Amino acid sequence: MTCCVAFAMHQIPEASMDAAQAALAPLLHEARAEYGGAEPQLILSLEPCGDSGTSNGTGTGSSSSSGSSVMAAADVARLLDLLSLLPNGPVKFSHALPGGLG
Repeated sequence: MTCCVAFAMHQIPEASMDAAQAALAPLLHEARAEYGGAEPQLILSLEPCGDSGTSNGTGTGSSSSSGSSVMAAADVARLLDLLSLLPNGPVKFSHALPGGLG
């Protein structure tokens, strides 16, 4: 069995962390329902990543003291538009059937 690790960095104001945690719970439930057969150890979590950062003046998001950066919303929208337009094979495989086909 292989192990996959993926992460995404999102800048969330500290005052909104409780609301973000509450919003994450139903998303985890939905993701487990969708991918639980293929990813039985799936987790979604929010963790602080150092300084919350402020605009770095470049128009490309914010930087934290750890050197990490967050993409500007317009750049994220452009990236998601690109990804949705790129051909990538089958739209959906079944996670319940052996081999993912069906």
